[in-house]
Amino acid sequence: MTNNLAEYFNSWILPLRSLPIFDIVDEIKLKIMDMIADWKEDIKSWFIELCLVMEKKIKENLETLVNEQV
Repeated sequence: MTNNLAEYFNSWILPLRSLPIFDIVDEIKLKIMDMIADWKEDIKSWFIELCLVMEKKIKENLETLVNEQV
């Protein structure tokens, strides 16, 4: 898992390697800001304040509880 993450990051910054370090850091900052903006747009479609994985677990647990009571 760690190797995949490192390789992903390296491929992510590959076009930036020829730049000076200050410009590399600035470009990484801009990429992260874009990612956060995309996440915020995705979050607007959520129905509750939890992440989608936790929402799914809650629904599964509620269904199990209802089925056990029947």
